[in-house]
Amino acid sequence: LRDGTENYPAWLAAIDAAAHSVHLENYIVADDAVGRSFAAALIAAARRGVRCRVLYDSFGCRGRASPSFWRDLRRGGVAVRGYNPFRWAKPLGGLSRDHRKLVCVDGRVGFTGGLCIGHQWQGDPARGIAPWRDTAVEIRGPAVAHLQAAFADSWKAVGAPVPDDETPSVDSIEAAGPLDVLVI
Repeated sequence: LRDGTENYPAWLAAIDAAAHSVHLENYIVADDAVGRSFAAALIAAARRGVRCRVLYDSFGCRGRASPSFWRDLRRGGVAVRGYNPFRWAKPLGGLSRDHRKLVCVDGRVGFTGGLCIGHQWQGDPARGIAPWRDTAVEIRGPAVAHLQAAFADSWKAVGAPVPDDETPSVDSIEAAGPLDVLVI
């Protein structure tokens, strides 16, 4: 999937179809029209009873998303954590960043690649502004369990872990095609 114009509709459609869980991890989630569309989809999913978790990088989002953006998500029922916020007691501790970008829905579909969430990845064709060129892939089948495990590992690094029953095993997911996929 190329750029935000192909990725975001696929990601949002998966979130809209979620029945059990949505795990979103991203370096940058901007408080702009694109970020707010994701916030609205996550809040709507949470209101349907879907367990939604968002992990953002506190440095990557600095100046791009206000505290009220995260507060609104939390008030909407979405569990939100910032990865490695700056601490005066450990100023060099902020060098560790979470640059991963992934979305996992219901342990059945996952997306990973280079896109953050913001208008820059869509561009503005009306004004002649090209999108930030980036690619992501949609993954189905047992490899989704590895994406879920990667999210769970990052989530646990900043708080209580994802419950085991929300992290599917590789053998619990049917193959979705003839290709082998390795998630590193």
